[in-house]
Amino acid sequence: MNCLLSEQKENQSPFLISSDESLSFAEADKRVNGICISLLNANLKGQRFAIQSENTISYILHLIASWRIAAVPCLISPRYTREQTKICVAQLNCMQAINLRRSIPPSDTSFAEWPAAHANIIFSSGTTADPKAIVHSFGNHLASAEGLNEVIKLDSDDRWLLSLPLYHIGGLAILFRTLRAGSAIVIPDDNASIPKSISEHHVTHCSLVPTQLYRLVNDPALKEPKVILIGGAALNETLFEEAKENGLHIYTSYGSSEMTSTICCSGLNDAKLSSGKLLKNRDLKINDDGEILVKGDCLFQGYVHGGEIVCPLEDGWFRTGDIAELVNDNLHLNGRIDNMFISGGENIHPEEIERCIRNFPGVEEVEVKAEEDSEFGQRPVAYISGTYDKDQLINFLKANIEAYKVPRLKALDS
Repeated sequence: MNCLLSEQKENQSPFLISSDESLSFAEADKRVNGICISLLNANLKGQRFAIQSENTISYILHLIASWRIAAVPCLISPRYTREQTKICVAQLNCMQAINLRRSIPPSDTSFAEWPAAHANIIFSSGTTADPKAIVHSFGNHLASAEGLNEVIKLDSDDRWLLSLPLYHIGGLAILFRTLRAGSAIVIPDDNASIPKSISEHHVTHCSLVPTQLYRLVNDPALKEPKVILIGGAALNETLFEEAKENGLHIYTSYGSSEMTSTICCSGLNDAKLSSGKLLKNRDLKINDDGEILVKGDCLFQGYVHGGEIVCPLEDGWFRTGDIAELVNDNLHLNGRIDNMFISGGENIHPEEIERCIRNFPGVEEVEVKAEEDSEFGQRPVAYISGTYDKDQLINFLKANIEAYKVPRLKALDS
């Protein structure tokens, strides 16, 4: 791996920005060399090691240092319990675990780049019951960054807010995009709001999930970024229209950890409200069951399983478990196979009902589940928070979805 930071070690432009300090590419390069010494002293060259931290400058520097010594960082959520962490460390056969509490002093020592087969191991964020250990290569990350950077332009004077955790693929992908483009990363304070971070550090790009956008859509600070990339879940029409009316620059997307983040991305405020079109370095098709299958340069190396790395493919394709359709090359998500249930002989995808309910005025949050029913086997039940008229919502649902999909309504906290 030819480390992108080393390519810019003379660059005095900002690279890592927080309220505590700001490092140029050149300053970060020197600091990374100091961390390399510590990791080498810990005998981590070429080894797997677990690392836990919230988003900090030190965390990013440790990741880059590990790549320089051909170590493979295994990114584990700091929210895991001690027992969960022990299980992860044992599963991945990590040589040791590092929980970042202090920074390591800088050094002027230079290190050559040693080749490493793998860039990292992360755990899936949980669309399945048990998180899986996912292995990425440097080629995966660079292909992912290249594809998205062609659609969402990222220049050397831009700043991307690290509003997603590095131990998830959405956060880690931001690091590779900015390294690829020579732009800066803004690391928000633990207690700082996203709008405050945007205004204080002149953020030009940020990544949000729909829940974050819902809470912040009326904040004037969100008008400042020229790119707000929405991922993690489908965006409903009501929230999308409100964001547009407020002058926000919205790009919708679809991605997965197994495809090293973003797979499809829309244009700016695309009226189709889809997850966008397929990006470069990826392939996608929909099988007869409506499931999304993917492959390409971004496809992960596999899952760590029983001491081996296993990539479950069918004729070279990876089954995502997501249900969708392509309309004029735009991807429209419909749900997940493993969430589907049968009610009175009919297939029901909870996500379809949730999207419809979110479009009704006064609804804040909704979760649709299957509950046992003596007549139909299972019936959909919607757990909702907000201030809304139940009778009007029922009439709204009857007008917009099939009758067998109309759920019982319950309060979200019941």
